[in-house]
Amino acid sequence: MSKRLLTGHEVEELTEEERKALDLDIYLHGLVRIKPDGWLYSGTAPAYLDRIYNMKFRPDDVLVATFPKCGTTWVQEIIWTMLHNPKLDNPKAKETLWLRSPEISLDMMFDLKPLGGRAPESYQEKFREMCPGKNQEEGLALHLVDAEPSPRLLKSHYPLTLLPKDILDRIKVVYVARNPKDMAVSLYHFFKMIKVFPFECSMEEFFKSIVNNRTIYSPFWPHVKEAWGKRHHPNLLFLFYEEMKADIMKELGRINEFLGVGLSQESLESVAQHTSFSAMKSRGEPVKDEVFEKKDDNEVKFFRKGKTGDWKNHFSPEMQKEFDQWTKENLAGSDLSLSWALAEHKRRRTRKIFCLATMSKRLLSGHEVEELTEEERKAIGFDIFIHGLVRLKPDGWLYPGTTPAFLDRIYNMEFRPDDVLVTTFPKCGTTWVQEIIWTMMHNPKLDNPKAKEAMWLRSQDLSFDMLFDLKAWGGKPSESYLEKFMEVCPGKNQEEGVNLLLADAEPSPRLLKTHYPFSLLPKDILDRVKVVYVARNPKDMAVSLFHFFKAVKVFPYDAGMEDLFKGLMKNETIYSPFWPHVKEAWGKRHHPNLLFLFYEEMKADIMKELGRINEFLGAGMSQQSLENVARHTSFSAMKSRGEPIKDKVFEKEGDKDASFFRNGTTGDWKNHFSPEMQKEFDQWTKENLAGSDLSLSWALAE
Repeated sequence: MSKRLLTGHEVEELTEEERKALDLDIYLHGLVRIKPDGWLYSGTAPAYLDRIYNMKFRPDDVLVATFPKCGTTWVQEIIWTMLHNPKLDNPKAKETLWLRSPEISLDMMFDLKPLGGRAPESYQEKFREMCPGKNQEEGLALHLVDAEPSPRLLKSHYPLTLLPKDILDRIKVVYVARNPKDMAVSLYHFFKMIKVFPFECSMEEFFKSIVNNRTIYSPFWPHVKEAWGKRHHPNLLFLFYEEMKADIMKELGRINEFLGVGLSQESLESVAQHTSFSAMKSRGEPVKDEVFEKKDDNEVKFFRKGKTGDWKNHFSPEMQKEFDQWTKENLAGSDLSLSWALAEHKRRRTRKIFCLATMSKRLLSGHEVEELTEEERKAIGFDIFIHGLVRLKPDGWLYPGTTPAFLDRIYNMEFRPDDVLVTTFPKCGTTWVQEIIWTMMHNPKLDNPKAKEAMWLRSQDLSFDMLFDLKAWGGKPSESYLEKFMEVCPGKNQEEGVNLLLADAEPSPRLLKTHYPFSLLPKDILDRVKVVYVARNPKDMAVSLFHFFKAVKVFPYDAGMEDLFKGLMKNETIYSPFWPHVKEAWGKRHHPNLLFLFYEEMKADIMKELGRINEFLGAGMSQQSLENVARHTSFSAMKSRGEPIKDKVFEKEGDKDASFFRNGTTGDWKNHFSPEMQKEFDQWTKENLAGSDLSLSWALAE
């Protein structure tokens, strides 16, 4: 091993003190530092680097370069698809990605002791096929690179400074950078899951090794800054992982233009869908040989999460502070300093602009949007949404600040003649009726495999996007929604409403849901779709809503029952006011496309109400089938199948009621209301129902 590389870098063996500090005795030939930057690699790396320096690159080569776990495999698949599989019909796509897009920095990893200095079998098999008579010692992966037909898509985790000095004058390079906090978390789990990588340290120990440049591939910052400094070269495209996650179609457009492949918008949308996280995960690992499996390890797959901001689930405040200081020191004087934050918060900024563009004007429904006064904000004491709360006048509906933009989009939404919409004030039996109707429409024989999907993912809520503005959710959808969005809505902009776009993508006949009142929906909604409205005794609704707020992890709710009940009466609770919501629907109950149900009547005689729903939908189900639906949608049956949403939304430590399916009865309010609360609630009800024939409906039904 020569002491000076062809690039001019010096190779230094580790001192005894540094070897002890690293505690990384996993390579047959140990570790070396490549100076002056101090790159930490396997002892075999220098020989391969000299071979790469003399490598015959081809004019149509494309190289994806990254520090590990910054989106390399994702971008590889995107570019390989653009180059070789734009119509998604290339049989070679079935070959694992790392074999059809070889890595020039891989040979040094075959020096791992558990591998015995040999490449895994899938690489050996391809080497025997493609490189007969070649010497593996010269670099098995590098020989596979030489044997790959043009145009080649190559990959490297080496920094640009260790590649030929004129690399950018010879080939196109796509560099991908990522927030180092997310990189660190992803690299930690990557090392934990590799069978041939004996890795036992904690997250905090690993994070310290990155900060101190004691992790294989370190240091991180010189790697990124070198590429950033060359970003204006016409043969370098610099991408941010966060910007790709925020707007994949925009970034695919940039890649398309950079490569000069000339794909149409439709083709780019196909590429987006084909390379979505869920699609790639469904096709399996990017390499054979069961590399990513360890016993008793829940994180055993290469495709783990594929999202931004996961570091928040792993970093302690001390780790975050130290990591931020490390970042600040390394980016002092660099215009890269805010790139991560700008990319990561792009969605939030866009959402704010999207929201404010609609505010301070009249909605398409005719309602006026008003920000809360300082006095009203203090009275409500409900500071849990990133963009605060607004009132929609004249009724005074209280919603998150992002709501107006979504309402205008719903107003222009293309409803379909066979749509069915379930609408209620929250906690009035919505999910129960959703499951009943979805079963009638899509699962009458109780054999539809889609029924295993969480209820709220197969029956979209048109009023749900506003809730993603919760501070605890960070202004973005929860994981299950985001995963489905990436799968069925490739190329779409999340800022337009994840749930609304999911609703657009849902095949007919759709069952939709909303908690918005009729007056905020299109004026001709009942002439376009069937609507099932469900009303409930407001006392039971209040109790159920209280426990719902208490159970939702992302909803920091510490008020008491009496506080909520007073908030409802004063219209200071999210979704308020209650009575206009119900009375609007009651006033339209004679429309042939509206079925008005009472929760209490459903509880009293479910078969009778199922008969009404059956007739209203024109489903033509037999009595036996309706009885099956009744059993399938009973409270106990639904509770046994689990929550209507994934992501463990309904869990709070120390709360025995932290479940979506809590009680499902009528009259539970009697266990919670004091005589004073009951008296005041009855007076509120009497005042709001004065002159209405709805006044005794609750009592009669109950």
